[in-house]
Order: sequence, then C-alpha cells, then structure tokens
Amino acid sequence: MTATARARILSALPILIGLVVLLAAFRFIGSVLNTTSPAAVIDRLRAADIGVILQSCAFTAASFLLLCGYDLLALRLVGRAFPLRLVAGIAAMSYAFSQALGFGTLIGGAVRYRLYSRRGVPAPEIAAPGGLALPGIILDLVLLISRPHPVQARTDHTPSGTASLQNRKCPARPAAAFTPIVIR
Repeated sequence: MTATARARILSALPILIGLVVLLAAFRFIGSVLNTTSPAAVIDRLRAADIGVILQSCAFTAASFLLLCGYDLLALRLVGRAFPLRLVAGIAAMSYAFSQALGFGTLIGGAVRYRLYSRRGVPAPEIAAPGGLALPGIILDLVLLISRPHPVQARTDHTPSGTASLQNRKCPARPAAAFTPIVIR
C-alpha cells in the first residue's frame, strides 16, 4: 500500500466513524420514538406544570451560560482570545452534542477539538476547558455521593397511561428536582 493510499484511508476514517456513530444514534432515537406516540407527548405537555417547564428552560439557559464562561476563562488562561460569539457557539454546540449523544467529556471534547483546531488551537489548549471544569465536576460528584438522603422524585399522574415514580426515592442528581421522571 502506498503512502498516498494510506493517507486517504486515514483521512476517511474519522468520517466513517462519525457516520457509524450517527447511524447508531438514529437507530437508538428510532427505537425510543417507537415506544412513544405523538398523542402521548402532546398529552404530557398539556398536563405539565408551566412553572416546571419555565424552571427547566431557565436552568438549561444557565448551564449554557456557565459552560460558555468555562470556555472563555479556560481559553484566556492559555492565552487565546476569541470573540464571545464564537466561543458561545462552540460551547453551545459541544454541550448540545454531548447531551444528545451522552459521554459528555468525550463528545464535547471532540466537538471542541474539531472546531478550535480549525482556528489553530493545539490539542492541549483545547483540553483546557475540560481541565478547568474537572475540579467542579469532582466536587459535584462528592457532594452528590455524600448526601445522606436521596432526592425525592416528583409525584404526579400522567394522562397518557404512563406511570410516574410515585413516592420512590431516586439517586441524587441535580436535575431530579426540576424534571419529572417518567417510566413506561
């Protein structure tokens, strides 16, 4: 195999891996959507408390802003200055992909690498936002694990025949207090 052929294969490999991951994500989303009807989603939205929805939106916006702040601070610590609009867009995109596909550190880091490396930022500097956030993540985990009492799940009755957790305790997690937990 010649060097040019090897280089072509290696350059196509990330695209192939990306397509495989994308197809797996679509397959997973399809399997989830097959268990839920549009009418059930609409019923659930109509029955939802508007206050809870607004709180969820506010906390989501706050988490996007904090992530943008982490990225800005980390980039400034390594001596890089990018416009707020660019950093906010990259932070939001990495957060959206990591939340949609899971594996937050891996997916978010990959998105950041792809977008910042195109702007001449080397890999160790791209890893700075993750390194900056690591102490906060560790502290969050320690606090969650050390809680003497788990968070009580929200109790409600859903109109579409789904069963909510009723007076069951769930492991402590930050979003548990703000989002209803529904099990089919």
